[in-house]
Amino acid sequence: MSFKIGQSVRVKDDLGVIKFVGTTSFAPGVWYGIELQQPRGKNNGSVQGVKYFDCKQDDSSFYGVFVREGMLNQVNGTGEKDSFQLNQIIVKLQTKLKTVTSESAEYRNNFWMLQTELEKKLKLIGDLESKLEMQNVNNDFLQLVKLQLEEKLQDLAAKYQELSKEFDLIQEELEVNREIEKEMELANIDEFTPREIKLIVERNRRVEDTLALLMERSQATETKLRAELSDLQARLTHAEDVEKKLEKSESTIAILQERIETFADMEKMMERLTVENDELNNKIKNLTTTINELNEINELDKNLEEDMRQTEIELRQEIEEFKKVVGEDQLKIGKLQEEITKQKQEAERQISRGTTPTVPESELFSLRQTISELKLRSRADAVQLRLVKGRYEVLLDKRVTNADLGYRSLMDLLLTLKVYLLDMVILQEFVPDKCLHQKIVRTLLSADSQFFELLITILEHNYDMEGIETSLAAIKTELDKLGPAFDKAVSVLLSDDLSEGVLSELQLNLQSIQLFAAKCSSILDLGFHSTRLRLGTRECFRNLKFSNMLKGSFLTDASRYLKSRVDDSHREAIDNVIKKSQEFKSKAEGAGQDIHLAANVKFRSSDVDFQKQVDMNQLLEVYLVLKHDNLEVPSEAIQEFLDHSSLEDIDYAFEVEVLEVGFPSVYEYTPAAIPDTKQDHEALGRLQEVIDLREREINDLRLNINLLEQNMLSLASQNSLKVTELNQTLDALKFQEQRHLDTIAKLEQEKKDLLKELDLVEQSTPKTIEFKNLASQKEYNSTVTVMEKIIHLKNVAKKADADEQFDWLRDTHKSKPFWTEPTPLQQLSRELRSIALDIKPILINPTNKYVWKKLTNQPKFINLVNEERYAKYNSIKSNLFDQVL
Repeated sequence: MSFKIGQSVRVKDDLGVIKFVGTTSFAPGVWYGIELQQPRGKNNGSVQGVKYFDCKQDDSSFYGVFVREGMLNQVNGTGEKDSFQLNQIIVKLQTKLKTVTSESAEYRNNFWMLQTELEKKLKLIGDLESKLEMQNVNNDFLQLVKLQLEEKLQDLAAKYQELSKEFDLIQEELEVNREIEKEMELANIDEFTPREIKLIVERNRRVEDTLALLMERSQATETKLRAELSDLQARLTHAEDVEKKLEKSESTIAILQERIETFADMEKMMERLTVENDELNNKIKNLTTTINELNEINELDKNLEEDMRQTEIELRQEIEEFKKVVGEDQLKIGKLQEEITKQKQEAERQISRGTTPTVPESELFSLRQTISELKLRSRADAVQLRLVKGRYEVLLDKRVTNADLGYRSLMDLLLTLKVYLLDMVILQEFVPDKCLHQKIVRTLLSADSQFFELLITILEHNYDMEGIETSLAAIKTELDKLGPAFDKAVSVLLSDDLSEGVLSELQLNLQSIQLFAAKCSSILDLGFHSTRLRLGTRECFRNLKFSNMLKGSFLTDASRYLKSRVDDSHREAIDNVIKKSQEFKSKAEGAGQDIHLAANVKFRSSDVDFQKQVDMNQLLEVYLVLKHDNLEVPSEAIQEFLDHSSLEDIDYAFEVEVLEVGFPSVYEYTPAAIPDTKQDHEALGRLQEVIDLREREINDLRLNINLLEQNMLSLASQNSLKVTELNQTLDALKFQEQRHLDTIAKLEQEKKDLLKELDLVEQSTPKTIEFKNLASQKEYNSTVTVMEKIIHLKNVAKKADADEQFDWLRDTHKSKPFWTEPTPLQQLSRELRSIALDIKPILINPTNKYVWKKLTNQPKFINLVNEERYAKYNSIKSNLFDQVL
């Protein structure tokens, strides 16, 4: 499917238009630049500073994106409708999510406001409690005073009763005296003697004095008692008032205690709501993270799918090309074989007729050489085709897992190691097993492929080991170094069947693979001395067993090869080598037969050096001794072979531990925060369910908040005055802020005017000035100084015009002006005429009428002033035209 620029396409779930098609500098291949309808892009049409196409851009979002052709879908009715519906669902969900988030923020703000109000009310309650304690102390004091006054009142009442009794007695006595006086008046005075009368008179005087004294005392006592009684009555009234206040305070205390209990319940409810709100916020964050990770996984999956599709297309093309080449070679081989068959038949016929064949020997040699070359080429093409198919199968088997996000470097390294492993297995299959040269290469490739299997298994099951990133980086570095040597080895094996020997270049490349294995063993500290690595000792045991089997097998074949080329004097020693090699191989084959190596098994041994045992350089040294195809083998070579073929006996009695718990591989890695990726198509439904649950919880929160608001209405009414004061203060601050903003705007306008004047001055001032002498420089400096003074005076005049008040100059009489006020255009034309009148005449060059030349004797200052006036005229004209338009 071909797409063109300007065509509407769909990328994922978004609609867009193709703006660019072609190659880019940030990645190889053909890329399509799309301008999306929604701001969900990744760039604005430029990548790494290179602009590929133009598209709209917001402040914080982009509309441009680059994709491969495989990610583009042609827009049709159904797809557009589905995409529109899906976009609507996503927009609704995003809107709900934003609404929920905003409501949550609003509830949080309300909660903090309520909490602030609660703290204020609690502080007020504390103040009231302190006042209540003081009132209780005052009440206790007043009660004590009341008791004292009551006791004093009782004492005074007792005294009053005593005095009343005395007063009654005195009154009785006075009554008696009055009766006596009456009797005396009635009685005859003559009956009494002067002495008796005198005694009676004195007695009456004493009685009168006593009576007067009693009357005074009685009045004083009565006055005092009345004063004390009024004081007691006042105190009693005050005590009653205090008692009423005490009862009122007790009722207030009860109300406040009820409010405190209500506030405590409200505080508990607020704490619970805070916890629930935090949990809901965490759920929202988790859902957002999940959505982003799902989008990343989906995008990664599509990118990998597109890359695999491109790789598949390229590999298919290569396969087709190789098939064509193989077919052509097979046709050539068939034709040559037919020609050879015809030539053989012709030769046989000529021989049967008694004549010699006419085909020259050189032509036959050329044909044989051509056939051999074609066979080698066909073999190389077949191997190359098998390698390409194998790599293609590895890419097809790769699946996108959660580990591709969490352990991307490990997954890339595992993919590379698998490609190397498959290449070695395929090369081993295509290397024949006929001569010693081929056997050594097959043996080394088998050992290397076995080690790569060990390395892949260990890395797959130790992905979360501490320090694994450092080890991966070191292995990646060594693998990059191995790449060129491995490619050279592959190219040699493609062009050579090793029937004539192993080239020194191939030997060095195979040794590089062995060196890579040794460095990886050192990096991961492989061996039986430690069980730090999961499945490490088990895989080391497998590799050790397989390596020893390869050693025994190759030494047996090498010994038999050597035995066929030596005399009888050395055959006995070689037979001993064959016997020991076969025993060594059989012992390795029998090791671990009673142990299920597929299970989780640990081996421990401090006597076996793993890296030394799996080293294959011993076999390479044996091959170097026997690689020359001489008919006679010298005795020195035989002795050297016997020295290199000695094998170290190994005791396979390892300490074995079978574990019940298995270890998951990196492909089974599932992060806790990411849901099952197999149910990605249900993620939208689950998200909708979570949002519905969130809405129900929000409704509950609303009910609780309404309850809190109803409970807090009574408390909020008490703070209305404070709120009013704060509003007034806020209004005053706003008014002050507006004044400041006006001042700032005015200053900014003045700044713009100054910048315009500065630009005009800079435009009118030449960039570089060359002075002929010091006098011209001084003249220029004085001119600049004068200009600066003029500009300063203009600014002062403007400021004075703005500051001074000329209202007193206005005519109080409302008489009609004698002339009309000129329009801005008329003022502009007058300014232009004024500028033209101030400019001196100029000369016209007669040779070229379009060249104008100023008079040289015109002062520079006049020119600068005219240029400044003309620039000002242009500025006013442009502003005037802009206002008119």
